[in-house]
Amino acid sequence: MVERLADPLFWAENMLPGVFFLLLGGLFGSFLNVVAYRVPRGGSVMGRRSHCPRCGAMIRSRDNVPVLGWVLLGGRCYACRGWISARYPIVEAIMAVGVMTLATRELATNGGNLPGGSPGFPTGPDLVFVHASWQVMLAFAWHVALLATLVVWSLFAVDGYRPSARGLAVVVLLLGLVGVAVPGVVPVDLAGRADWPRGLSLQNAVITAVVIAGVGAVLGGIVAGTPSFVVAPADAGWFWPAGGVLLGVVLGWQGATLAGAVGLGLAVVWMGLCLVGGSWRRGLAGRIRYASLALPIAAVVAIGWWRPLLNLANSWGAHSILSFAASTL
Repeated sequence: MVERLADPLFWAENMLPGVFFLLLGGLFGSFLNVVAYRVPRGGSVMGRRSHCPRCGAMIRSRDNVPVLGWVLLGGRCYACRGWISARYPIVEAIMAVGVMTLATRELATNGGNLPGGSPGFPTGPDLVFVHASWQVMLAFAWHVALLATLVVWSLFAVDGYRPSARGLAVVVLLLGLVGVAVPGVVPVDLAGRADWPRGLSLQNAVITAVVIAGVGAVLGGIVAGTPSFVVAPADAGWFWPAGGVLLGVVLGWQGATLAGAVGLGLAVVWMGLCLVGGSWRRGLAGRIRYASLALPIAAVVAIGWWRPLLNLANSWGAHSILSFAASTL
């Protein structure tokens, strides 16, 4: 083992893929910050370069490195020294860690983290592009798109901006079409079987995928929507049920309920911290809004650690209860 640690190739094979996806996720996060800032204001996400919201100075390239640029600037604009919100590096960090986690848990194991996956897959820098099956690669891209959408929606909720119901529905339908077009990427059926597409005709598989997405949307909206009554201000309450519906369409009813439960727990913890912190009581409502970021984090946790979370839920008898609810719906 000591010899392996001293081998540069060992570090290249085990570290470079993770670093690559960490940087890629950070860049995604930087772009999502732009989307969340400009869309509510009617701006174009493909317009001018990022700039200081106070003085309008363009962000220099060396200062636009995700997370690190904000840290080196001390959280202030280099031109006017105005404060730059810490939410920008936080979002970049969430996307960076989220994308890296999904890559290492899915691509590096050929979907071994998911029900029906194949744990113990060989490792190496070429794994992502060669060894992982095309369905696992598609599932990874699908889940990254889910994470990015939840992050943008959560930032909309933080800012008190509510997209139109039609716009939300279009996004849900577009992501849902992936599972309908390629049913094999849908992780489990209503009975919890991971190998459900085998032996089904394409028509029956598509119909089953539509049913799974529909039941997932309903249960996801109910479970993930619970925090809207607990920690969400009135103008941000739309996010939780909408995010739950999106989770259900992509992850099915089991994944949506897992992520919704984890998200509720994280949101309650955040609300407790906001209430306990004495100096935080000023501007409490604004800080509680950031509980919405718990849902995209919960989605990564649910996808990355699907198996142990399902086993834990089943040990509590949750599987039989939720299966009854799914069959009833």
